[in-house]
Amino acid sequence: MPYPRTHRRRMASACRLAGFLVLVAVFAPLASAEAPRSQDDRLAAILTRAADKRIATERGVIRIVGFGTAKARQGAIFFIHGDPDWHRSGAYSETLRAEETRVLADHLDWMQRTAVKGRHAVYFVARTGMFGSDGETTEFRSEDSYLSIGRAIDKVIEADGITSAAIVGHSGGAAVALYHAIALARREARCYALASGVYNIGAMAEFMRLQKRPDADVATIDATKIAATAFMPIPPSLVIKLKYFEPLFRIRDIPKSDDRQIAAISDRRDRIAPFFASADLVARLKAAGHRAVLVEAAARGPSYHYTYDAAIGAAVSCLARGRQ
Repeated sequence: MPYPRTHRRRMASACRLAGFLVLVAVFAPLASAEAPRSQDDRLAAILTRAADKRIATERGVIRIVGFGTAKARQGAIFFIHGDPDWHRSGAYSETLRAEETRVLADHLDWMQRTAVKGRHAVYFVARTGMFGSDGETTEFRSEDSYLSIGRAIDKVIEADGITSAAIVGHSGGAAVALYHAIALARREARCYALASGVYNIGAMAEFMRLQKRPDADVATIDATKIAATAFMPIPPSLVIKLKYFEPLFRIRDIPKSDDRQIAAISDRRDRIAPFFASADLVARLKAAGHRAVLVEAAARGPSYHYTYDAAIGAAVSCLARGRQ
């Protein structure tokens, strides 16, 4: 006796579902094998398309990861990251290690896309104690750390035959970039783009304190309320204790060059690195006879601090003017 039509339809649907589940069981492992199973796998996949360098200096090994290095002779952009906001001093846990891997993968993915879209090689510079570079993160703002990073950049410039370079730094990394102009100032490094720079810890600390007031508006905080104290060098005893080095107060040591431009990029709403600190730096540079420009950028909230893309754009424009 044949089954009723409705029963036959149910059996057919059940067979199709069973077949689908069999296909899922067969191909799911293959799909999961193709997709990164962890941040380590994701990072490893990105690095297969990179030139992963470990640069030895007299003050330690610095890791520099390059993309599009075949374009290096047309010009190169070096990006120095800021102080990771997730980092905490003390015991280095597995959770921190995993987060460090994720942040590095995010940076390198962005750098790779930047290289693909542009005419220049791009290099990610891992600061002291982070992302594969030697040292301790407590040395982030020591002069030795700045010098080690600068020396490593210079070695890559020489090894890759780079004749025109832009050095981009973000936040604490902007201070490292500024130090390169102060202490090294290679002829090839014609462009510096300093994104949301923290050049003076004292100014930043006072700025953060003023933000705690109920009526605080970061875009209109009067810089004169800070200038009397925060724009003075940190006391020597505190410098020794914290190993902080303030490049802001060494800009008189930057050698003069008509071929070099320094751009400070900032958002007026920045809640971490005050806009007026970037404006102050540009004013000081101009007064010292350097080519400097202040670039207002629009960053995302709530911190309005991440002006990477605008800084890369400023670096590209600067390199392009050098070719004209």
